[in-house]
Amino acid sequence: MVELVTSLLPWACDAAAEAGAIPVLYDFLESLNKSEPHLDMANTTLQILLYLIRYQKTSHLAVETTCFLDVLLDRMVAFKEKPFLMLKVLKLIYLSCCHKSQFVDLLKENQVVLKRLHALGSAKPHKIKGQELNAHKRCAELISRILGLLS
Repeated sequence: MVELVTSLLPWACDAAAEAGAIPVLYDFLESLNKSEPHLDMANTTLQILLYLIRYQKTSHLAVETTCFLDVLLDRMVAFKEKPFLMLKVLKLIYLSCCHKSQFVDLLKENQVVLKRLHALGSAKPHKIKGQELNAHKRCAELISRILGLLS
């Protein structure tokens, strides 16, 4: 329900941000494991964060949370076998790079992140087809864009 409301109503994004929901969403995302119910909740949480970062008035708040980079990088590794979730994490990282130059500087300084992005971008998909293969290709394209912003 929150996913639908934030996608349709800008004031809902404002209200969520003002109520302090953004750090809570990152904490919640960090607490999830790889079970199917948790993956469904991760999908919804990532989608809400994408709506918040795409909305001009709340985009800066979505990237100012102190733990957001660590959470996204951790989830990037955790979801590497789930292309649809990985794609959403990468979109958040990409949009963060587009919105805040400090975020680009943070990523440039972090050699572990750069190595991880290079490894994920060059990884070959194993036994996936159809929509998952398409999502994997889109992940590789987005990683390439992110690395382009960092160079």
